[in-house]
Amino acid sequence: MVYKNLPLSSIHVEALPSAKAAWAAHQQGKFWQYHDALFTNQKQLGEALYSDIAKKLNLDLGKFKGDLTLATPAITKDIQLAEKLAVAGTPFFVINSPTFSGVVQLADIKSILADAK
Repeated sequence: MVYKNLPLSSIHVEALPSAKAAWAAHQQGKFWQYHDALFTNQKQLGEALYSDIAKKLNLDLGKFKGDLTLATPAITKDIQLAEKLAVAGTPFFVINSPTFSGVVQLADIKSILADAK
């Protein structure tokens, strides 16, 4: 499974900043923990929360802050891929070339993956 960013900035002002923070956490191997913390605290999204999560995950804060500035090109590349694939929203799955948009039940994913083999 590969996670790609598609921050929907037009509907949420913190979409891009939170994507950048999660990308920076990924550089230290903590993407999923950071991602989960963002979703758990999504009503408090903002700079204070991003730093707080980084501290709680014991990230190197200097590296984290530096990586925030490096995140934009990587996220832009993900956005361009989404545009190429005509992704209309999230979540969006590409499984061995067929695409699935919106909520996909786990049982359906298991069946799709079994058929893709």
